[in-house]
Amino acid sequence: MISEKKGVNAPEIRSRWCRIYGNIISDSAVRDCCRKFKTGHEDVHNEGDQGRHSIVTDELVQQIEQTVCERHCFTISELSENFPQISRTSLYEIVTARKWYYVPVPTLCPEPTIMGIYTLADEIAQKVQEWQAYLKFIKEVNAKLLERNRQIMEDYRHTWEGEEEQEIYKLVDENGYNTSVSSSFHNIKVTGEAASYDSVAANDFVTKLQKIIEDGEYTSKQVFNVDETGLFWKRMPSRTYISQEEKTAPGFKVAKDRLTLLLSGNAYGDFKMKPLLISRAENPPAFKGYSKEHLPVIYKANKKAWITGHSFSQWVTNYAMPAWKEYCAKENVDFKILLRIDNAPSNPVNLDDLHENVKVVFLPPNTTALIQPMNQGVIVTFKAYYLCRTSDQLVKDTDSEDKPTIREYWRSYNILKGIENIAESWMEVSQKCMNGVWKKLWTQCATQFHVLDNLHVVNQETLNIARVAGFLELEPSDLEELLECHAEELSNEDLTELSQNPEENESNKKEEGELKRHLTLKGLAAAFQLIEEGLHMLGDEDSDHERFSKVQSNVI
Repeated sequence: MISEKKGVNAPEIRSRWCRIYGNIISDSAVRDCCRKFKTGHEDVHNEGDQGRHSIVTDELVQQIEQTVCERHCFTISELSENFPQISRTSLYEIVTARKWYYVPVPTLCPEPTIMGIYTLADEIAQKVQEWQAYLKFIKEVNAKLLERNRQIMEDYRHTWEGEEEQEIYKLVDENGYNTSVSSSFHNIKVTGEAASYDSVAANDFVTKLQKIIEDGEYTSKQVFNVDETGLFWKRMPSRTYISQEEKTAPGFKVAKDRLTLLLSGNAYGDFKMKPLLISRAENPPAFKGYSKEHLPVIYKANKKAWITGHSFSQWVTNYAMPAWKEYCAKENVDFKILLRIDNAPSNPVNLDDLHENVKVVFLPPNTTALIQPMNQGVIVTFKAYYLCRTSDQLVKDTDSEDKPTIREYWRSYNILKGIENIAESWMEVSQKCMNGVWKKLWTQCATQFHVLDNLHVVNQETLNIARVAGFLELEPSDLEELLECHAEELSNEDLTELSQNPEENESNKKEEGELKRHLTLKGLAAAFQLIEEGLHMLGDEDSDHERFSKVQSNVI
């Protein structure tokens, strides 16, 4: 009765005894023993035999544990059937006293009012069951992907031509995998419409377009295609030190500055329209001293650099219509235009009302990756030319000691230089390419089929230039990655960051400089000297002295 000496009361003493020996003594017997100790008795026992000797031995406890391990999950009532000599209360106290081994889980019991027992073996069994269910799910998904892969190959098989392409199709095994040439395709990112296309709708549209062309008696000079694309105009390959330094630098990152371009041309391939460029900055500092009307692109701006329905309608009315009229007159063809555009939210549905001689045909949803001509090689070729031209300028403007370093040049590369390169790169896209991309949509007009033949040459030239500049770590896959990244949409965080200081990289750095023009006395003197020399040349060559005198008097 040491507990009594420590001040522990009779109910607590009984509780401790029952946890060890079971329900062997009543409350009144415990209180009687406590009173006898207080009166001086040193040896007491349950003289009235109100309690009973414990039958819960170590051997019995081991039998209970063995039964629990074998049966895993059960109720106390079920356990008492195996040990009728022990009360249910005693069994419950034995089990719960060893909760380091047995964890009560009431939800496993058929009757919520009865306590259930959950062992470690049950937990393992549950994990195994979950894993088996996960493996079954993966197997089902894999089967669906393989079936989708086979369907893709079947859809494309009808568009391939030539024995070599048919052999490629034959290399696909029974599981839908390409067994031979899979290593040739790397760093391919499938996003947006390309991830879920509608080949049936694409085939139907090809037939529909053919009928429209025949009924309207359109020639390839009168059928135009238009598409928009994004361009990170100041982004280097990700493995260059220029790109790495910008990623780690705080503040505004110009590599995230994305323009949107609207590119258009006819199916014959001889007329590429002036690009429409949408930027975020209405009046960039680099434009100071320049007129937007004289830029080689149609420059517009909004906060997100997106083409809206309003901007597209303005482009058709104010720019495309006059250009089409002038082209048709020059080529001596009737002014009637068939315009093929994507079914995008930015493209208004009422374009047919703009002019009676312009018919608009919308591409069905989820078919851009399959039959949109611009997506068959024009856009990627244009971007490859842009990257090559930009890299070539970088090398030429930093190839001597008296010229800026690569870092200095890249900081000074502003939006005006980017626009000039955009225009020049667009001009480099050949008629062969502009015509050949119509192969899938209008086979009869396409006279050139291998439109991407020059793409590999351009990328290899860019790679050689980059290595001359010191970017020895670059591989062809780095260029492919950069060309593909232009399709990425900016996140809300990126747009927020750009909107906070959209022109910091141009307006706050002296080396980027604002292009200012000042007339000086020295410049005026040189200009007048050239004018005078020109007049002398005209006077020597022109036999009509009266006419020359009039010209001379008007100039001077």
